[in-house]
Amino acid sequence: MPIRHLVIEKASKKMPYSKTAQMPSLLKSTVGYIIKKFKDYKDVKDLPRSGAPRKTTLREEKLISPPVIPIKTPFRFATKWQQNTD
Repeated sequence: MPIRHLVIEKASKKMPYSKTAQMPSLLKSTVGYIIKKFKDYKDVKDLPRSGAPRKTTLREEKLISPPVIPIKTPFRFATKWQQNTD
């Protein structure tokens, strides 16, 4: 039986958080979070993360922005830039 279900089972028997936490060796705060989640959502499974789904894949993102090549001195870049603008 998963630990979360074990915690809910013990909580339904009105056991205090400290006693519930001792059996599977959890923190009292973790037991509290599990019980709160069960009361709010009637389930203890992981919830999907918030936020919008990705529009591009990682591969597409690499193609969009090429890697930046570090320049050893900023003066070298400035002279190249000046030559290109003239």
